[in-house]
Amino acid sequence: MAQKLNKKLVFVVGSLLIALVVGGAGVLLIRYRYDAERHIRAGDQALAAGDFTKAAESYGRAVQKKRTNVAYLEKFKDSTLKIRSTTENDARERYGQYLQALASLARAERSNLERWRTYLDALVEQAEAQGSVSAWKSIADTCGELTLASQPGSTGQSVAKVYSGYSNFRRIDSLDDAERAGIAPKLEEAVSDASLTPAERDLAYGTLARLAVVDLARARGSGSDPRIAAASKACDAAIALAEKNSPNGLQTAIALFERAILDARGNASDPKLLEKIDALAASAEAAKPDGMEMLNLAAVLSRGGAEGTKAAAALLASYNAANPDALMQRRLRALLVRPFDRAEALKEIDAALAIERPATGIVAASY
Repeated sequence: MAQKLNKKLVFVVGSLLIALVVGGAGVLLIRYRYDAERHIRAGDQALAAGDFTKAAESYGRAVQKKRTNVAYLEKFKDSTLKIRSTTENDARERYGQYLQALASLARAERSNLERWRTYLDALVEQAEAQGSVSAWKSIADTCGELTLASQPGSTGQSVAKVYSGYSNFRRIDSLDDAERAGIAPKLEEAVSDASLTPAERDLAYGTLARLAVVDLARARGSGSDPRIAAASKACDAAIALAEKNSPNGLQTAIALFERAILDARGNASDPKLLEKIDALAASAEAAKPDGMEMLNLAAVLSRGGAEGTKAAAALLASYNAANPDALMQRRLRALLVRPFDRAEALKEIDAALAIERPATGIVAASY
């Protein structure tokens, strides 16, 4: 009897031990599989050693396990920005990962408006560089997401209206009549929000003025005197409003310049056009815009004929002197000065070729 009990006891105890071992191993396996911290530690070590690619990969694994962890996303984003890719495809992939990290940060902290502002600014930079309809549309789509994430009547919704209005204006030729008609009302609603930044306010008022210039150009093309008179009055009012509310804004200066081009009717020597060329260049010098905005301004100025092109080249020369590694700006300046100063164009090309491949960003993705 005792022997039977001992056998039964041994069997029960053995079964329990086996269960504990298997269960413990399973727990350890699960913890190992989902332990994001070990990837963070590996990333920190790689970062300290200067291996940014390995660091980003380790942080990326941690993000895969905890997709809404802000600290992990920040580490992944920051390390990705330090990578100098050796191929164009890798540079584009890294840039895409950077943008995705910004998107994830905004979604992880849906009520943090600064996260959305940073993400939207990055998308505008991308759209300025690519110039594609799809890039501008993606901004409008993101604004829809921000609208849903914000409280009704909040500054978040106002910011969404500003960026949505601007992005729709930049792809206006792809919009139908109803979509075009919807741009101005949203911008007009947004400017009533006193919490907008000066840049956002300028973007709103400047876009309203530029939109009015486009409408005036279309009215003149129609040949209808009543339509021209109405559009001219509306354009004057929109520009006056922009000058009053954003007198030193770049978008306001661009609107004034574009109106001068329209009124010059092809006369590149028109005194008012030359005046607005100088005014826009001066506004740009004072504002000290970042890389992609500087490229956009130079491209806008170059539409003002020979004098506009020279003003754009001078603006880029000043920017390049302060930013020796301005690869895209040097390329554009070489293109602009080539017709009248071939030696200077070659100098800019040589300087561009000597620049080290940039770290992750829009420039590397366009390298």
